[in-house]
Amino acid sequence: MIRFPVFLFSLFLLLFLSCKQQKEPAYYSYVDALDQLHGIAIREEGLTAKGVKVGVVDLGFATLNSSAVTRHLMNESQLAFCRQYYPDSQAVFFNHTENHGMLVTFMMAGKSKRDSVYGGGLAINATLYLAKIGRSAIDTRSFADEEENIRRALDDFYNRGVRVVNMSLGYWDDFEEPELNYTPAQMDGKTSRIARICQEYVNRGMILVAAAGNAGEFAWRTVWTPADVEGVITVGAVSSVKQPFRASYSGIGNAKAGFIKPDVVCYSSGGTSVSTPVITSLVATMLEKDNSLTPARVQTILHKASCLYPYPNNYIGYGVPDCEKVLKLIDDPTLELSDVKEVYVVTDQVKIPSSSENIMLFQKISPTIVKRQYHITPEEGMVVLKRRNGIPRSTLVIDNCRVFEIFWK
Repeated sequence: MIRFPVFLFSLFLLLFLSCKQQKEPAYYSYVDALDQLHGIAIREEGLTAKGVKVGVVDLGFATLNSSAVTRHLMNESQLAFCRQYYPDSQAVFFNHTENHGMLVTFMMAGKSKRDSVYGGGLAINATLYLAKIGRSAIDTRSFADEEENIRRALDDFYNRGVRVVNMSLGYWDDFEEPELNYTPAQMDGKTSRIARICQEYVNRGMILVAAAGNAGEFAWRTVWTPADVEGVITVGAVSSVKQPFRASYSGIGNAKAGFIKPDVVCYSSGGTSVSTPVITSLVATMLEKDNSLTPARVQTILHKASCLYPYPNNYIGYGVPDCEKVLKLIDDPTLELSDVKEVYVVTDQVKIPSSSENIMLFQKISPTIVKRQYHITPEEGMVVLKRRNGIPRSTLVIDNCRVFEIFWK
């Protein structure tokens, strides 16, 4: 999982326990995220990830077998594999202290009483494979054996035909053995141990979906590993359903890596650990529609179906995917569905008509590197943008769907 400082984890646990008393983790709802993705298109297509094998690598799955929102997975024999890879003192797989993996699984395949639209997560009928790879979600440290345990879990998944794996976890400079710590510069997709492991399984045809990490507010700032791997689908978080404003904690891409990270984003009410399984569940339904999809093709479809394509940036990648576009691109990968309008400005300002309250701007120092993001307030029905020194490009986003790429000539 994405490891929290102790006080943040205490808040996380308190919120979960409070929601647990309400019979569902309502705070961590998938419904808002699916609305942002136009997920109803997946339901209208009749896709529920039935027959698709989905793996979850995490630190614990407390109460997943008994919670009102996930026990159907046990009752309907959708849990095909559960294994602990760390021989700690908790012998019971669904022990009472480790709930992060339960929340992740709920976001993919859970059922909510509040949900009268989707009937559950997009992957509600997936066959699930669960791997507990670490010691404790409460412990803020990482341990060297966790990365090797992930290798063992991925190998077990691969040998059982698992197609897509959710990895709401990450490693950075928090190892118990300081000599194992990484640096932001090493987040290049090939340096860390776990990056090399994940690239190996991507090369073997496994689709890995990883959380971008929650270090965006810290000095670290960049995505964590294995979210830094080029072939891994990296998911960041946005803080609004109505616009793709990067959540302050969401990790940004390494400007020197040579490729874009994160790949895509969606709304999250609880960190990139929560946005990631929403995208994993979407990938699972894509595989139900076409089981021949490769990791590279899935990644390309998600890029082309997202709101910023073909102008991604290191804050939110290609933006928020649109499920309607995803389905069209599975049928015809040659389609060009971008709605981005190019605006070339030779004066000191540009005006774009809009009265929306949901307007944001990315100011970029290069085609893909963001200097900062802003909320914009229109003036008398117009968005007024002025030329800024050192900003050759800007991306304006209105209501998640109207996008303008502005070239300051």
